[in-house]
Amino acid sequence: MFTFTHTVGSGAQGSETVKEGKWFALWGLVPISEPDSKQMADGAENYTVTTTHTFGDQLISIFTNIVTISKTTVQVTK
Repeated sequence: MFTFTHTVGSGAQGSETVKEGKWFALWGLVPISEPDSKQMADGAENYTVTTTHTFGDQLISIFTNIVTISKTTVQVTK
């Protein structure tokens, strides 16, 4: 598993969280969907973006990797 965290402005000021899946083809080489973290922040100037490969993502990828599709989760906390 991995986690990447990015801070925008002063970072999250509260605990409101929005999550979206990020899908890739060819085992992560070609993005299929690209969640827009700025849109997910809904106008907030200070937020934290966390991209992670969760246990649930791993379970999904067990089945979708057969056709080279994998998933990660993008979470924005305001």
